[in-house]
Amino acid sequence: MSTEELLVRYRQTTQATERSHYQIIWLLATGKTVNEVAQVTGYTRIWIYQLIKRYNQIIYLPAYSPELQPAERLWPLANEIVANHSPSSLDELEALLVLGCQELMKQHNLISGLTCYHWWPRTREA
Repeated sequence: MSTEELLVRYRQTTQATERSHYQIIWLLATGKTVNEVAQVTGYTRIWIYQLIKRYNQIIYLPAYSPELQPAERLWPLANEIVANHSPSSLDELEALLVLGCQELMKQHNLISGLTCYHWWPRTREA
């Protein structure tokens, strides 16, 4: 989350605890040290480190979760591009993939059919 997004959330939330958390994370994201944040907010350094740890916690997704990671459904298309070729260098492989991806970009209906789910907000018309 960007510092601007953190600032907006900090200013808009009405719950005191959530507001404090966003303020602390925002201050740290803007370059303040833990000691400076502790002085400004009144929280201890240990508590701030615990908050940082929770904020930076990795969220593991299920092994195959295409609705959460739509690119998962595009890997077979990328694999097709190189399946019947044997590039002799990384540059040749990259060139092959670039050309293949450029062709895929022209197939909007195919891509959106694999990656757009009915519950996603529409950002543009297909």
